[in-house]
Amino acid sequence: MQVKTVIKNVILIISIILCASCGTYRQNVANIPMPEHKGQLKLGVHQSFTAPEAQGSFSLSNKVAVLANYSNFGERSYYYSATNFEKNKHYFGEVGVGLYRKADSLKKVREVFLLGGKGYTSHFDRSIYAAGNVKDYIRQVSYSRIGLQADLGNQRQKISFVFSPRIFVVHYYDITDNNRSDYKDIANTFLYVEPVITLNWRVARFLSVSTQFCTTMTLTRDTHHYNYYYEYAPFNISIGLIFNMNCFK
Repeated sequence: MQVKTVIKNVILIISIILCASCGTYRQNVANIPMPEHKGQLKLGVHQSFTAPEAQGSFSLSNKVAVLANYSNFGERSYYYSATNFEKNKHYFGEVGVGLYRKADSLKKVREVFLLGGKGYTSHFDRSIYAAGNVKDYIRQVSYSRIGLQADLGNQRQKISFVFSPRIFVVHYYDITDNNRSDYKDIANTFLYVEPVITLNWRVARFLSVSTQFCTTMTLTRDTHHYNYYYEYAPFNISIGLIFNMNCFK
């Protein structure tokens, strides 16, 4: 009985990872700067279901901060046999500017950011049949994203908890598909909402461990056509390290 339970749990975990690592649009790790004063620089590295990611943020004043994110999983290949395989690529970059409330005795996190970025996803599938026929399937798309992110939480001495509702307009363009053409008849701009939960644990004055859960939901759908192109990963989980450089006091 215990063996069956373990097998079921393993299958469930694998299924979750596979579902979270597919889709044209993939969530990036939300950058939660939480600056406490002017001149504070933070750098982060994260690993998620989507891809490795680098982040940075800097507080220009006691009210204004900027941030940047970049994720790229390179090229992932899956070989099903010597003649049948697929290759996938994905990357995403983003910048943002926003306002934050300078830390007080209550250590409340209150900040909002305007974000804008661009991403790219491609899929290549090759199948070679017994008769020697070769079939290549190529699908690739670029997308731009603009939206708002609010960060609400509490920043304690060791542990910080932040809830970040995000809303994005995502526009898909430069679509290439050698197998289908119905993408020309469906909408290519969508509105997504992403609630994000972030938990940080400060292990040293300059270092924190961060874990995050994010889910994506669409507010717009094309009810007249099945959407083969603008599928999205339903959620993302990440873990990472954040370095507080604390440039100036």
